[in-house]
Amino acid sequence: MDGQIEHCLMPLPAAGSRLQWHNNVLVCGRRSIEQSSLDGTDRQVVVRGLRGPESLAVFGHHVYWVDRARSLAFTHCKLTSLHTVLIRTAHI
Repeated sequence: MDGQIEHCLMPLPAAGSRLQWHNNVLVCGRRSIEQSSLDGTDRQVVVRGLRGPESLAVFGHHVYWVDRARSLAFTHCKLTSLHTVLIRTAHI
């Protein structure tokens, strides 16, 4: 090896990928889940008015999170943004 990098083995995000996160900064006593492009532009609120989102996961067009304080799990479609669905009410 002569010190030159020939191949980069680090996986790169697919075109059109976005960052999703839960924002624990209180706005009117509630929190939100937000997204942006990978460079931080085009920031959008996906779900607002949450009591305590934790353990955020994204699969396809849906975002999932839990509210440990109330032992609830939710999902929300990022495309339609019409409603949030309660998917579990057992002990988490």
